[in-house]
Amino acid sequence: MLLRILTIPLMITLLLFGAALAEAQTPSAEALPVELQGLKTRAQDGDHEAQYRWGLILAEGKGVPQDLNGAYSWFYTSATAGHAAAQFHLANMYLTGKGTEQDDQAAFDWFQKSARQGHPLSQYNLGLMYFKQRGPDQDKDAPLKWFTRAANQNFPLAQFNLGVMYFQQNRAPINYVESFMWLDLAARNGMDEAEKLRTILGRRLSDDELVQAEASIQRWIESYGDVRGAGRSVIAAQRQASGKVILASLSRGMEYLKKRFFTTPANQNAYDQFQEVLKVDSRNGSAQEGIARIADGYMDLVDRDIGLKHWKKARNYLNRAEEILKKGYGDSKRLERLQTSLSQ
Repeated sequence: MLLRILTIPLMITLLLFGAALAEAQTPSAEALPVELQGLKTRAQDGDHEAQYRWGLILAEGKGVPQDLNGAYSWFYTSATAGHAAAQFHLANMYLTGKGTEQDDQAAFDWFQKSARQGHPLSQYNLGLMYFKQRGPDQDKDAPLKWFTRAANQNFPLAQFNLGVMYFQQNRAPINYVESFMWLDLAARNGMDEAEKLRTILGRRLSDDELVQAEASIQRWIESYGDVRGAGRSVIAAQRQASGKVILASLSRGMEYLKKRFFTTPANQNAYDQFQEVLKVDSRNGSAQEGIARIADGYMDLVDRDIGLKHWKKARNYLNRAEEILKKGYGDSKRLERLQTSLSQ
């Protein structure tokens, strides 16, 4: 799986894997005449935020004829005054050659200025320029550095790319636990591809590694806030409070899994522990993988008893595996093969 370039429908091509974050709310068409004139006046009077927003109006052609050259001029004025978002848009204009001549060096320089102020999209784009070797130097550690900074501001595209890099040993040391953590965070932010890759990776992790990954996720939440939005919040506090419950239940579930206490005895089995995790965190990838391993465990017992010709036991374990599969967990193709074996 590769890091990708995607064109987004603003006025520029942005080096992103997915949709851009909204940078500003432009005035609605109904409110344009007076509000736009006031915005333009403030821009002309030297208001750097107004200069940036007026640049957006011109770039998008919202209520006025689109004017990329004019947008470039206003972005440049605001950017030279230190406005991080204006620097981001100015960099993109240099990157794509819209409103000005294409210039990778200038794009890099403005992304860097913005990124150093903490702008997450600029941090991401700077990392990707380094990754694509479109920067002035070939710092092999720079993509990891800048993607991590953007990811820690809860930018899901950066989180996804970190997951890929740690998974593939691509500009990062191979680390499946770290990869699982970043893919999990990106998946919680709605990235379907991250969820798919997280599921694949989860099959490779040991029970202990899944617990380690979950601990890393909880530490990230404690440090950087709610995974649904950068910054600390009431939701973040609730998640932090539940973090110990999640880790305790997950750890017990893995211990029961090793003992083959899959769904029995009551209240002391792996399935109940993983369900406790999902009650607190319905998208918890570690608990979902744990339940899939219960299905695997039952199917292992089916294989064993077929070999021993213990047909009644094999069918009993197969029924239990089927119950787990009905809930959406486990290897359905393996189940079908076992069903065929027992029906012969």
